[in-house]
Amino acid sequence: MAILLTLRLFGGSVFYTGDISKNLCHPVIILLSVFLPISIFYMNKIIFTEEFCQPENLHPFTLTRQIQDIRAGIFTIREKWEMMLGLPSYDKNEDDYKDQHRSVNLEEAVGNGCCFIVHGNVLPTPQLIKAVKRLKNGEFIEAGKGNHIVYRVSKNEIIDRHKIKVGKAVVFKEDLSTGAGIKTIQYPWDIFQLNDWALRQDFKWIIAK
Repeated sequence: MAILLTLRLFGGSVFYTGDISKNLCHPVIILLSVFLPISIFYMNKIIFTEEFCQPENLHPFTLTRQIQDIRAGIFTIREKWEMMLGLPSYDKNEDDYKDQHRSVNLEEAVGNGCCFIVHGNVLPTPQLIKAVKRLKNGEFIEAGKGNHIVYRVSKNEIIDRHKIKVGKAVVFKEDLSTGAGIKTIQYPWDIFQLNDWALRQDFKWIIAK
């Protein structure tokens, strides 16, 4: 069985195609066992959090999944962010039953890179992604008074596994000419009300690629 593996090591991608199903001593298996456990500490990444998203308002959907794994349009919220930023994603360890293999503690995950801490209910747009890419360490995007949705942090901004310190706020303003503003999923009906918009946005992104 030929298997295509994509390894994200130290911020890059390594592609390998080959039959590794019957050889546990295969060089690729050895490479995975040596580098993959520590690769998380060396690359930039997205870390989703539900902390201020009130996931209980999205029951029953969020009883069995994180908000960022809800599908809106063609892709899930997680997939949209991963594709548009070109980074792998993880989930902030929230100390509840939904913590899975993707869950990480902030001080361990940041390592020597930087993290974009993203509220799991925010749908990315090209305009928002541009603003996120311009962030510097310690800065965050504010969409309305007190509504902080994306933070960029390095190890210098991590206080402990649940606390960060940030400085400058970058205000994201709605473009009235295009209607490009912050879209969030807060209640179950938002999934359906935003689905048409999300489908069109995802399709535009696909054909642009």
